[in-house]
This record gives sequence, C-alpha cells and structure tokens, in this order.
Amino acid sequence: MLGVCKMACKFRGSDTLRKNGFTRGKQSYFCKNCGKNQVEGDDREKHHPVAKHIATVLYLEGCGFRCIARMLRQIFGIKIHDPLIIHWIRKLGLMVENTLHREEKKEMIPLL
Repeated sequence: MLGVCKMACKFRGSDTLRKNGFTRGKQSYFCKNCGKNQVEGDDREKHHPVAKHIATVLYLEGCGFRCIARMLRQIFGIKIHDPLIIHWIRKLGLMVENTLHREEKKEMIPLL
C-alpha cells in the first residue's frame, strides 16, 4: 500500500506526495499534481559550487558568457554551456534583489 507523505514537492511546493519505492537506497516520492518523482534528502549538485562561484566572479569582472564557458572547460575539464551560466547569473541576481527588498522592508517598519 502506498502511503501519503508530509513533505512538500520540491518542484511546485504541493503537499500531495505519495511514496513511490526506493532510489539509491532512499525513499522516493511521486507528486500527484505535477507528476514528477523526487527523492527524500536529494541534495545532489550537478555542477561543482566552485565552478558557479568562478563563473560569477568572471562575469562581474566583465567576461562574456562564452569566454566564461571556455575558461570553465579549461579549468574543470567539463563542458558547461553558456545558457547555463546565464541561468546561474540571473538566479544570483534574483537572490540579491530579494535580499535587498527584505532589508528595505525591515527599515520601513515603524517602531512603536
């Protein structure tokens, strides 16, 4: 019998997950809303965090996306496409923007 889980879907945030066997020795779950599978405690990273950091630093230094991709290929020996680097930079920009908005909201709260 398949059980219902108390975790939320990592793709859509839905709480309609059900157990779906085991993957790599960990419990697997199926989301009824989006139809995707996920593994409990799945904290894999496809690309090394240092590669993301170097890509960000190179972007801030003025390098283009193709140039960054070439440099990462030479340094790490892995092929990272420039659209992925663009995605990393945009994601970081959104994180910075959200942090700034939270800081502005803290300053706007009147003290009573």
